[in-house]
Amino acid sequence: MKQSMLDGLVERVSGEFLSIDKTEIKSASGAMLPAKRFNFGSDNVWGGGLTTVSGPHTFLVQVMKRKPLEGWDAADRKFVASFKVLI
Repeated sequence: MKQSMLDGLVERVSGEFLSIDKTEIKSASGAMLPAKRFNFGSDNVWGGGLTTVSGPHTFLVQVMKRKPLEGWDAADRKFVASFKVLI
């Protein structure tokens, strides 16, 4: 499910994946959930984010920038880190 969400996102911006890494995210209950951290790009945009699954729910948090901006800055990292899986 996580991968199909990512594929749809990249297809919508006519881009390609630059990286996909397995990681974990801590839920509010303290459980570690498997997740994927990813970056993608096209001629016009750069983006990155995090996706995870908790029960029947799939969560996707993303950041997109118009090029020539690329990569994570402090505000992007703070934004993505601010999300917590509450279920």
